[in-house]
Amino acid sequence: GLCACDIGVVDKKYEPTEDNYFTFVKSKDEKSYEISAKEVELPETVRFPLVHEGLPVSKIAENGFKNHNEIKSVVIPYSYTEIGDSAFRDCYGITKVYVDSKSQTNENEEKTTLKIDDFAFAYCRKLVDLDLGSRTDEIGAYAFKETGIIEFKSENVKSIGNYAFEGCTGLRKVTLSVKLANVGTTPFFRCNKDLNITNKSAVPNESLR
Repeated sequence: GLCACDIGVVDKKYEPTEDNYFTFVKSKDEKSYEISAKEVELPETVRFPLVHEGLPVSKIAENGFKNHNEIKSVVIPYSYTEIGDSAFRDCYGITKVYVDSKSQTNENEEKTTLKIDDFAFAYCRKLVDLDLGSRTDEIGAYAFKETGIIEFKSENVKSIGNYAFEGCTGLRKVTLSVKLANVGTTPFFRCNKDLNITNKSAVPNESLR
């Protein structure tokens, strides 16, 4: 399974997927790269690289891995700050997503946060095992629409967009932290009627579904 203990992104054991599967485009400030898939068949497990040509890889591009049904699991390192619109949309094979939360070894470096954009994992119907770690702070509209996730913990999530988890009929348990401040239109609309929501935030329960 995908867990912090066997991934170890900071650990030397972490072996990212080879660069020849990816296309890299420099950001506007030329300080980092965004990444997308080449038109090739990808490995079942994609472990995203932390760096490319000496610069951090920080964003998964809009539509970057859309329709790549061969992917079954995804590991996103701590250098990433954004998962673009529809980045993994319609990846019907994905079952596991793990976001690494470990800070870099230099404690003086600013810790990164991660934004998940609109429709990022929408319609990944086999996605059951979701670990967003403690860096994810913003989830966009329809980001996990009609996925198969069973449990969602918000940890440090501050914002959840419109219908973010719409149609997640297998979702059984949700925990919303005190840090959650902004919620769009009924993010848990059309979810399981027996969904158990533990809401520690100031967001009213009636706005959730």
